[in-house]
Amino acid sequence: MTSIELNGSVGPDELPSLARRWFETAAGMLFADVIAGLVDGQVSLPRSRPGVGDAPWGEPGSMWAELVRLASARGRVTSRRAWSTRGWETFLKGFAKFPAGVEMHMIELDSEGYPRQGDRADITVRTVSEDNPLVRLGCEFGNFPHGPRNRIARVTDEDARRLMWEMVQDVPVTFGGLGDDGRPNGPTMLEEALGRDPLVGVAQSREVLRGYPWVTVCAPELAGRLGGPDALRVSGAFHEVRELPTGSVWLQATEHLDDYTGDALRRVFETVAPVLPPGEPRLYLGKELGRIVYADASRYHER
Repeated sequence: MTSIELNGSVGPDELPSLARRWFETAAGMLFADVIAGLVDGQVSLPRSRPGVGDAPWGEPGSMWAELVRLASARGRVTSRRAWSTRGWETFLKGFAKFPAGVEMHMIELDSEGYPRQGDRADITVRTVSEDNPLVRLGCEFGNFPHGPRNRIARVTDEDARRLMWEMVQDVPVTFGGLGDDGRPNGPTMLEEALGRDPLVGVAQSREVLRGYPWVTVCAPELAGRLGGPDALRVSGAFHEVRELPTGSVWLQATEHLDDYTGDALRRVFETVAPVLPPGEPRLYLGKELGRIVYADASRYHER
């Protein structure tokens, strides 16, 4: 799955408009074809789900989607509705009284009408807590090897990079990540390997870098501790270093995501290690291909 996460501090009066902008921008830039496949009257919440019943969710190869409101940063659901044109507008207008989180889940049903092997995508916004102004904007998409490979499969890593670039121009991001080994609203690959709570990571994202995915946006404070944009550029570790209008810094490791391995990965790790959390990452079964270096960043803290 390719995913984007953006963390930032947003006042309660600004949150509704930011959340709506994120949903509309992600939907327009990444998933316009997907949403075009959602036809009123043909989308409904299934009465049965895999393992509960055997009825298909819909026509093979068709789109299925739901709109969700959450009551807690940990993901407690208070409302779940099938997508419709009217429901979409009502959902967006409901951001005026923002809950703890909102999500849209999209699935392209497989050749038998189930979501088991269908390509899928999500757009999410979650707050960290009621008394914390930090917010998490998320988006992910991916396809299964034997899925229909239709609408969602057309979305590319470059499309995601353009979406992220668009949003970080005026959103004061404390951490941003684009890659294929993390999940929005969950831990980064590094946090998972260190056993670090992602909510702690978000809360401390001006002091500690949560990870170093293919494209990373770091807070001005962290960039300063690394010598600033010029020093990061001169390091040679990155394909692109850009200081953003907000003061945050855009770090793109390689031109293409698939090239972010081996020496390129280690160069980035060694460059940003002074602001990474300490600890020896643990190797988990099934996570061997994560884009992290299995070394304790604290060894580089004094460099």
